[in-house]
Amino acid sequence: MLLHIKKGSGKTEAAALFSVGRSTIYKWLSEPDDHQPSKPGPKDSRKFKRCTLRQLLEANPDMLQKELAAHLNVSVNAISRAL
Repeated sequence: MLLHIKKGSGKTEAAALFSVGRSTIYKWLSEPDDHQPSKPGPKDSRKFKRCTLRQLLEANPDMLQKELAAHLNVSVNAISRAL
């Protein structure tokens, strides 16, 4: 899309063609050419290590999420997100 604009197409035309807002076009144009977006994916927990959770699950595969949360002293929601 940015190449389309750099070759002479208008920003409004490009926004309509690629179904994005004009503000998005301006934001992308303001970023440096070598900009690399961050990789999406799970982030490591601040309260416990995923390897600790994995080891606990390998040793006790029948544990409920609320039991895991109590064992690691975190919320059930934190366990759910980590899984």
